[in-house]
Amino acid sequence: AHARTHTRTRTPTPTPTQPSLQRETSTASVSFFDPTGTSATDSMSSDLVTESTNDLDDDMLDALDEAKPISSETGRALLQELDAKQPEPPPAAASDGKGERAPEGYISRAEYAQVAGSSYELLVAACDLAHVRCAKLLGVRTRDVSFTKLRIGEIVQLSRQVEEFIAVTEKITGRQSHRNLRASLMTQCKKVVERFHEEHRSQLSMLLDGERWQQAEVPFELQSLISQLETAENLKQAGVRPPSPSQPSRAHGKVSKSHLMVRGEQFAVAGAPLFLLKMVSEYCQCVNDMPVLVSDILNRLLDLLRLFNKRTGSLVLGAEARRSTGLKTITAKHLALASRCLDAVLSYLPLARVHFQTFLPLRQRVLLTEFDPVFQDYRTHRSEILNKLVSMMEDTIARQLLKWEAKAPIPSASFQGISKQTCKLHEALAPILSPDQLELVFNNVQLSFRTHFLDRIKRLAITPGGPQHGLVSAELNFLAEHLNSLEGLPDLGETLMDVWHHS
Repeated sequence: AHARTHTRTRTPTPTPTQPSLQRETSTASVSFFDPTGTSATDSMSSDLVTESTNDLDDDMLDALDEAKPISSETGRALLQELDAKQPEPPPAAASDGKGERAPEGYISRAEYAQVAGSSYELLVAACDLAHVRCAKLLGVRTRDVSFTKLRIGEIVQLSRQVEEFIAVTEKITGRQSHRNLRASLMTQCKKVVERFHEEHRSQLSMLLDGERWQQAEVPFELQSLISQLETAENLKQAGVRPPSPSQPSRAHGKVSKSHLMVRGEQFAVAGAPLFLLKMVSEYCQCVNDMPVLVSDILNRLLDLLRLFNKRTGSLVLGAEARRSTGLKTITAKHLALASRCLDAVLSYLPLARVHFQTFLPLRQRVLLTEFDPVFQDYRTHRSEILNKLVSMMEDTIARQLLKWEAKAPIPSASFQGISKQTCKLHEALAPILSPDQLELVFNNVQLSFRTHFLDRIKRLAITPGGPQHGLVSAELNFLAEHLNSLEGLPDLGETLMDVWHHS
């Protein structure tokens, strides 16, 4: 009688042994009662239906009409109140179990079971209706501009409240809740994650476009986070949110460092890659907060990593940084720093991969293989940068040897020029590259020199033991001494004299 005419009512299907209560007629389900017991049950069931639907309409439907959300405390109180209104069983003496009529003022056990069943169906219908109305209310709210600007933390708080509400209704009814509310919440969570990702893509692109590829200091907070992740099972256990590298780097008396330490290795890095590492840890925190969206968050993290790799290649190897930042040229130092930035990301990513693995169900862990092509792209890019460094020095060697003649004075201007450029290259690369990479680059530089030098002496018809043999040997000894003096490359010049054996 108190229900609104526009309210959609879920009418339970009656069974032969359990008639259902109808919202439209509160006494319909008790018509089988004997006249002597009808008065008592009429009042009980009518009050249950009236008060239940009245409470539901006033608290839930008015909120939907006026787009005012109900607090989780109000929702829980309403459901618990409905649950408490289920009738108590009659005294054991109310029926002898043989179908005889109960004493006046009581109902039989069979009649009680039918009333309790109908009341339970009413309670389930009320919970289902509450879920449908909350889902619609959430849909109404999502059309509000302010709702579309929710941050990750805010949508997480909303998700927890909704899940708590769902858990309460499932506990009361003993049934799985209506899917509409979870589906509506999931849709909104995906929208927030997508906006979170787009903001990070935009920010990273902007940072890369303004990057001048100079070594940056590493904030203590970021280094502390990475160090904890190396020994923690995942980001949640570490319990640290990464700070912004642009913020002051002092914390509890700690200062920033010149190099980033990841898994026992030092990396010289620029500013933009530091932000990328911070963003990766934020994606890990995001999957902590919304584990149900782990596959979506993983795909977006991989997209962010591909963006960094592709854009870095365009800016450094493609020299677009000259236009975006005004750099006059891309130097060997810029190339080396970009290479080490790729190395730092490659060293850090396995930590993120293990973190996501803890949230992925076994059947979805095949998604982790998507990291493999990303790793390979980074390694390929790094190799291209190192080859570019060798190529730059190879051009210098070719130009110098093109004008070289085997004649006094010794050392010639060409060999002095090669020695000088080799030392400058070592000076630029040694503080940035790892020892293995430094050795790889200079070994390739030496091979390049041998190739071009052999070609030159063949063109000049110089042979071992000939009249110019002494001059050539002196030139090679001069260059070998300088190469052996380079720090970290003690034996680089030892094989230069073998050039005669290949002439």
